[in-house]
Formats: sequence, C-alpha cells, structure tokens
Amino acid sequence: MRAGIAAVCLIAFLTGCASGYDGVLWRQVDRQESVAYELIDRARMQMATQDEFVASLRASPLFWDGLSQTVPLTAGEAGTVVYDVDDTARDGYGYPVVSYDVLVSSGMRPDGLPRDDPARGSGGPYFGPPLIYTCYRVAVTFADDTIQGWQRSSDLLPELLECPQPLVDALGGGAQYQEPGEFDG
Repeated sequence: MRAGIAAVCLIAFLTGCASGYDGVLWRQVDRQESVAYELIDRARMQMATQDEFVASLRASPLFWDGLSQTVPLTAGEAGTVVYDVDDTARDGYGYPVVSYDVLVSSGMRPDGLPRDDPARGSGGPYFGPPLIYTCYRVAVTFADDTIQGWQRSSDLLPELLECPQPLVDALGGGAQYQEPGEFDG
C-alpha cells in the first residue's frame, strides 16, 4: 500500500501534476493586467489632470466602490477591477499621488490544453488551478497637474494587500491567489 502511494506521489512530482499554474494562465493574467495599465496610458495621452484621472477611474466600468453587492466580475471570466481610489496622499517630495487597488483575474483556463511549463516540461495533462488572480496597489504621481510616473506596490516590497472577499467570491470556485510579482516579465 505504501509503495503504491509513494509511486503515485513520485509520478505526480515527475510529471508536474503537483505544480501550480502554468504559462497559459500566466499569459491570461498578463493580458488582464494590460487593461489596468491602459487606464494610466489613456490618461497620460489625454494629458489628464489629477481630478480628471480620478473621475475617469470612478467612471470606469472596472470601478467597484467597495459597498455595492454588484461587482464588475463574472464568475470564470477574465477581469480587472479598480477599487479603493485615494487622491489625498503626497509622495516624499510633496507631489500629489492618486493610489488605487487592482484585482486581476485570469479567467478560466481553457479545458483540454496541455500543460505549458518550460521549466518543468510542457505537454501532458494540466492539474493546476483552473483560475488565478492577484491584487496590488498602483500609485500615480502628478506634477504640474499631469501624470509624471506610476508604480505598482510590489515593485518595492512584498505585497501585503488582501483582495476583498466579495471580489474573490465573484471569481467562482477553485480560484487561487498569486503574488503580483509572479507576473513580471
């Protein structure tokens, strides 16, 4: 009996069955992260002021006020949500900063695709999570009332942001959290 269990564990380890998500889900998250960054790019191209940028965030279909029972996510689908917008902070030099939190979901991994993991070997069945998500804070700095730069919170330190439970619940079963730094590159 023990030999049988050991053999199954060894096979799972060698085939990558015990591994986490793969390149398919990584690319899905990467595409969704682009949606969040497009908000900044669009505002920068329009030379939006701080007030205009804040208004555009709050008017975006991606925005969730943190109170509404309706969240801008559909279970199993890829999604990006912006929440907790704060426009009262200043950076170390006294420049205004608009910060907000972002949840990014990969959406469901398509059924039947083989595992895509160059580090462990691609091909074969996939046994990882069906969907992954991450949360992080974005800080956009303004000078002369235009965007001067931005950074994601985990660019400087390990992420400690907890994703709001109503958003996580909206993702559906099997969703697995990953640190934002996992998707750099």
